[in-house]
Amino acid sequence: MTEAAARFRLMIVDASVIARSAITRGLASRGICAVAVAVADMAQAIEALGRVPVDAILFDMPARRREGPSAPPRLIATAHRARIPVIVTTTADRAEAAVHMLTDGAAEVVLKPVALELTAAFLDTLAARLTRILRGASSAGQGAPRPAPPLPARGGGIECIAIGGAEGGAHALAVLLRALPDRLEAPVLVTQALPPPLLPALAERLEEIAGRAVLIARDGMLVMPGDVLLAPGGAHLSVMRSAQGVRVRLERTPSASGRLPSVDTMLMSVAKVYGAGGLGVLLSGTGRDGLIGAGLLAGHSAEILVQDAATASAWGMPGVVARAGIASAVLPPADIARRIGARLARNAGCALWARI
Repeated sequence: MTEAAARFRLMIVDASVIARSAITRGLASRGICAVAVAVADMAQAIEALGRVPVDAILFDMPARRREGPSAPPRLIATAHRARIPVIVTTTADRAEAAVHMLTDGAAEVVLKPVALELTAAFLDTLAARLTRILRGASSAGQGAPRPAPPLPARGGGIECIAIGGAEGGAHALAVLLRALPDRLEAPVLVTQALPPPLLPALAERLEEIAGRAVLIARDGMLVMPGDVLLAPGGAHLSVMRSAQGVRVRLERTPSASGRLPSVDTMLMSVAKVYGAGGLGVLLSGTGRDGLIGAGLLAGHSAEILVQDAATASAWGMPGVVARAGIASAVLPPADIARRIGARLARNAGCALWARI
């Protein structure tokens, strides 16, 4: 294990002693991190958090919950307050429970092929995700570079809101959508990096939280006022004008960031179709996806809002946009929603005054 990897301390929460041992060996052989503590359930994990410093928690969701119904939120809330990312491993049949953990504050879900199988490919995927999240959390929590001064607030109507996020973004997205005004004329496009089998459960969960319809985007569907459209797995969410109005266009061209779906692709299409009427939002996530698209959208005089480092699990995606000097504001997710609401209210007032 490298000296850099040894700096990262991991907690493993898994009911299987065999799995705990296999994951510990697998991560050690890949030089990812040091396992500081391994426990069997959430009660032990919550107790251990009070005495063992860790940088991340790897939680395996059991086939059947052994703890009480409040245990997952308690673990997530405890870790979230301490700025410790939680990575959930589970199988696709536990999609609903996994998505609840994401919207409660877990940073990432890594799907296992089957409940009792820890393959080399799974361990490789797990190691890659852990590496990205640990580095992202480190940049968010420790001396994140100061963002450039924010741009002046933009005025004018909002014709489309485009939101992008990755690791930790589902929780921020849930907070933002919950805080948006009840009456929202602009459509909302969302690119949230997530395993495709979890997307239907995410749409249902966000609909429950936000109190508005959330749909997985289909190629060619009309983009209607107030719609919340999620990028599907395996395709970029973009938009195009047609004789009937703006329609969804699903693309699969490789993106500069390598992500599929990509926030860049979504924001670039919003810039082309809506121009200054578009509004871009960058939430928690690692890497640089969204920087190119946000730059193009800002070049059309559209407003760009990004999540602040203090509330983000990973300040990669929002951080690069903030440091590039193309963000109008750097705010917690609820404040981003309030800023959007205030702009909508101002423009509604202006429109009413113009009709008098």
